[in-house]
Amino acid sequence: MRACSPQRPADLLQLAAMLREFITLNLTLPIVQRVGADHPVFRAALLASQLLGFGMCRYALAFEALASAQHEDVVAALGATLQHTCTAPLTRETSGESAADFRGAEGTAALARSRTTRRR
Repeated sequence: MRACSPQRPADLLQLAAMLREFITLNLTLPIVQRVGADHPVFRAALLASQLLGFGMCRYALAFEALASAQHEDVVAALGATLQHTCTAPLTRETSGESAADFRGAEGTAALARSRTTRRR
């Protein structure tokens, strides 16, 4: 196997898909499923975006306010947001559409197939 330095756009796409699947199946989807939330795939993606965005801003880009914040303050502030993402109703107030209408059924099916394949 080659070192992890993608040379072609296809390599980047494959790497992104692998990382996306790993984060979803091993981190965010189990959290959302544990709380029994509706639309677990959509919520898992939202959760990943918040966690990765926070990590990027605090550790990689070193936004001063985040980088120097006390652990307890970060947990209090981010925890409320993450809890909201996992448990709050997901609807579009203006159109009445549910999250299922804009998250895509193919995401749920693909993850279910992936999880089944990995268990074999």
